[in-house]
Amino acid sequence: MPDALELQLEAYHRLRPKLIEENQSGWALVAREALVRVFAEFEEAARYADQYFSNEQVLIRHTSEQRGMAPFIASHG
Repeated sequence: MPDALELQLEAYHRLRPKLIEENQSGWALVAREALVRVFAEFEEAARYADQYFSNEQVLIRHTSEQRGMAPFIASHG
């Protein structure tokens, strides 16, 4: 069975083409295998995740492949 990181990454990769098609560039917050929102700043996405998903694992990743940022997973609890 896939772990939480794998599930969030799979959801992100499934959603990314639509985000690009809709010109939604920014930091995508993925929780519960669904897109929550796209944020302009990483810090905004992290604060939102902490406020609304504090007991869950989430993924925050930039929609641009050129960013090369590692995924952010938070687990509280």
